[in-house]
Amino acid sequence: MPYIPLGSRHEERTPDMSNGMDIKDVEVVASDKKRLRGMVVNPSVVKGPVMIYFQGNAGNMNHRLPLFQQLISSVPDMTIVGVCYRGFGSSLGRPSEKGLQRDAQAILGWTVNHYAGRPIFLYGHSLGGSVASYLASTDKHRHVQGVILENTYLSILDMVKALYTKWTPYPYIARHFLWNRWPTKQCITHISCPILFLSSAKDEIVPPDHMQTLYRILQWWVTTLALVLVWTTQAGAYKPLSQSALNKIRNLSVPDRLQVNGSYLKPLLVPRVSGTENNIKVRTFIMDHFKSLNWQVEEDKFEAETPLGVKEFSNVIVTKNPHHPSRLVLAAHYDSKYYENFEFIGATDSSVPCAILLDVAATLNPYLDNGSDTALQIVFFDGEEAFVDWNSKDSIYGAKHLAAKWESEAVPNSRHHTMKHSTMLDTIEVMVLLDLLGTSNMKVYNYFRSTSWLFNHMSNLEERLVSSNNWLLGGDELDAPDMTFDTAGTNYFTGGIEDDHIPFIRRGVNVFHIIPIPFPSVWHSIHDNADAIDNTAVQNLAMLFRCFTAEYLELDVLGHQEL
Repeated sequence: MPYIPLGSRHEERTPDMSNGMDIKDVEVVASDKKRLRGMVVNPSVVKGPVMIYFQGNAGNMNHRLPLFQQLISSVPDMTIVGVCYRGFGSSLGRPSEKGLQRDAQAILGWTVNHYAGRPIFLYGHSLGGSVASYLASTDKHRHVQGVILENTYLSILDMVKALYTKWTPYPYIARHFLWNRWPTKQCITHISCPILFLSSAKDEIVPPDHMQTLYRILQWWVTTLALVLVWTTQAGAYKPLSQSALNKIRNLSVPDRLQVNGSYLKPLLVPRVSGTENNIKVRTFIMDHFKSLNWQVEEDKFEAETPLGVKEFSNVIVTKNPHHPSRLVLAAHYDSKYYENFEFIGATDSSVPCAILLDVAATLNPYLDNGSDTALQIVFFDGEEAFVDWNSKDSIYGAKHLAAKWESEAVPNSRHHTMKHSTMLDTIEVMVLLDLLGTSNMKVYNYFRSTSWLFNHMSNLEERLVSSNNWLLGGDELDAPDMTFDTAGTNYFTGGIEDDHIPFIRRGVNVFHIIPIPFPSVWHSIHDNADAIDNTAVQNLAMLFRCFTAEYLELDVLGHQEL
């Protein structure tokens, strides 16, 4: 980068450099305790993408401010995280390949914790492209939604070969004695998210053919991978339920149970603030339901400080076939919000989701021993609602406690569990979180890339139920039904929604969040009561979740006949 003067790696930012941008200084601590310092541009933005920028070898993040300004002017709702590597700017330590890899992982972890629910992208220039490629290739939890590589090299060894002819000793020395190798061409084949290549023919350091070769490597790899995926899909595809099975599950319905006066929903349509008698009654009702089904029933009791003093909370965890090595987790919160001036019912928030989960368990219970080696677990969170104002301390009390508990709770060794150091979190295949359901005309979007396949599956399942006449129509039955899972828009919704999934997704759990956007018009109002519920919508959702669970667990609902 010729516009950056030599020796400017530690140059400090002056007020005129900011050029009116909103900039916040931040510090990130790497796994080896090195303190990394940098900035966040647009820190007060609450929605939109987050871009982590990894710089080249010259200068520091202050010299990238003109680029940041151009990016922000094009995408005003974007937040940019620019933290210097060790040895750059005011970050402590000496730079090395291993050290910068640790820095990248720490920066991503910090970003996920501070901007949970927002899509994260990586932008790497030159050396930063190698750092970004490494980070994306090791992102096993798929936090990264896309990567931008600008004038990045194949590897340090390839750069030495490009800068020095084979008649010099340097390529030979580098081949045998190079400490920092940065093999971008190898990392790129392990990246699962989209990559944008930005190449300049006039870069003074990186030859243009390096970017061209990276692109060709990726093309070959994607083509080969596509062929492998086609073969594996044909060899062992996920088998949808047959029409006979869909009809069988429809016939399992007991509609009266999910009416506002029904046995599953009516007991939940009461104020149930955490720590109150009603909360205990609802919890007992849920636990008794699953005890009658012979499920394993657990309580996760704890106390926590709230703005209204210390409160008691209790999550309810129920499991069918707890000995299975992995789990499909369905979840909702059973508490309701506290209001001083009126009693809040929270019919959509979340009486209806809880009632649907009771129905899923009861209708499928006879078939849950005839499926895959994945257990069905249902979690009813306590303390989702804030007592005063929603913030990181006053909200999702139960989810935070359970996520931390499961993260430290080792799985007992058995013939099903052979990983000695796996935790309860590791056994979760996916967490499906239901919230704010039960009104008319709900629209649910695809919020997370890692569970896009489940969203698409759910959308397809909804279409199959409609086309097979297993769907109740509201109003004029000649009208086309209004689909809940919206695939007509973008591939995934770019906003962030805070809910019980946050402490789990921060720990790498795959989350399928089923919550409508916009929220119901009755949200957090006195009108979120039985009158807000559309019974047709509730019955359809119950049917949909029964079929989804049966397909996911590969249940034999026809008694070993055609599925």
